[in-house]
Amino acid sequence: MKVPASVERRGTAAAVNAAERLADAVREQVPGVSVSCEGMEMAVTGRGVLSDALLRWPAGLLR
Repeated sequence: MKVPASVERRGTAAAVNAAERLADAVREQVPGVSVSCEGMEMAVTGRGVLSDALLRWPAGLLR
């Protein structure tokens, strides 16, 4: 079944908005990290990022 283009655009816009909100939340809640968000792609960099429990949960959602 083909998804109508208008529905696909709304879904993409919602996903981009969610990624931006998540990036903002990570910036606020996790000191010492750098967060970049481009479209639906988000990158978190910093010391101890992989060992931080605050980041493991959202990272698991985005895989």
